[in-house]
Formats: sequence, C-alpha cells, structure tokens
Amino acid sequence: MKSIADHWWKSKSRQSLTLESDLYVETENSDSINPMQNFKDDEATDAEAKIIEEEHFAKIKQLTQSREFALLIIEGIREGMTGKEIRELGLTKTQYETEMKWIRRNLKLVFEK
Repeated sequence: MKSIADHWWKSKSRQSLTLESDLYVETENSDSINPMQNFKDDEATDAEAKIIEEEHFAKIKQLTQSREFALLIIEGIREGMTGKEIRELGLTKTQYETEMKWIRRNLKLVFEK
C-alpha cells in the first residue's frame, strides 16, 4: 500500500525542485551570498509578532513572579543567552535545572488554555 507521502513525493519529483543551497551566488571576492538571507516579511507581520511576543512575555512574567530564578532564566533565554551563560549569573547547575523543569511544566499549562 502506498502512502500519501509517497504520492506527494512522486508528484513533486516531476516538478523542478530548487534547493536553497543552489541559490548561492559567488561575488567578485569569492564570497558566497544567499539571496534568501535578505528576504524579509513585511513590517505588519513583524509588528504583529512583536505584539504577540509581548503578550506571551506578560503571561510568563505573571506566572514567574513568585519564582526568583525562573524570571531570570526566562529573560536570559529571551536575550539569546545559553544555559551556561545564564548559570554564570549566580545559579548553581541544580538550581538552573530545577527552575527549567518548573518552567517547562508550568508554561505548558499556561499556553494550553
């Protein structure tokens, strides 16, 4: 029995597929440039995403206000910090792992609603 994915793949294989890696262009300096890298969604989408992110962060902040390290970890993640960098702010490995477990469990409950 053939699957839906098999049918989809066969129909797509008949069409010409272009990989992003095929789009790279070499400059005079022998640098490779990906034209898709500069592709940007319109500003309305970015503004909407920012509003949603701020709403989510407000919910998270409210949830974590009673947890000293949870908010610190969330803010660190939001800033793009690694776990090691966050721990260097004054948390032990055990504290970090405990808070991460608490964050995962409780955020799941908040955003499933």
